[in-house]
Amino acid sequence: MALLNSYFDQQSVLLTGAFGATAVLLFAASDSPLVKRKNMYLGHLSSAFIGVSSYSLFYSISPQIAVALAVGISIGVMVFFDIVHPPGGATAYIAVYGGQKIHALGYGYLFFPVLIGVIILDIIKTIQPNKKHYEYKSENY
Repeated sequence: MALLNSYFDQQSVLLTGAFGATAVLLFAASDSPLVKRKNMYLGHLSSAFIGVSSYSLFYSISPQIAVALAVGISIGVMVFFDIVHPPGGATAYIAVYGGQKIHALGYGYLFFPVLIGVIILDIIKTIQPNKKHYEYKSENY
């Protein structure tokens, strides 16, 4: 993803912090129910939508309220719809506090970088050879 990001001009944003957390889940704890495709795609996309909406509606009133609502509502939506993907919380946070490049994208943030980034991670995970990884067991927690 870093190579792809460097291909685009400096105004593009493909890398976000949430993808690092998604990569950890995908490649080190891929048996976790938190990293099912449904959770990964819908968790990131719903959180991105909520984050951009919260930024648009509340940031001018209070950035702290905007980020709190973005992350809190994202968690609630992911739990309610059974699409919990913890990096989605970071996706919502980044939509609010990500800076001018992110804010300039508006709802385009859902597609680039969020959807494109998730697709790239999914493709890499799909084509990578099976390697030993941490096995998720609920009794470990």
